Amino acid sequence: MENLSEEDFLHKKTTPYYLPDHGVAQAKWLIEITTHAQHHRGQLFTYLKTLGYEINMFDLY
Repeated sequence: MENLSEEDFLHKKTTPYYLPDHGVAQAKWLIEITTHAQHHRGQLFTYLKTLGYEINMFDLY
């Protein structure tokens, strides 16, 4: 995404393979990717806590 022009970043649409008729702008994909990564970070924290590891939120950063 770093190599996209501002115009392409904001307006170029691509589609996921599972929704071929649902184009999404690259800027929205970046938001989706970021929030998805944070979701998995939260899952990792929960699993480690459940298994009894001494971990706090600062360990994930």
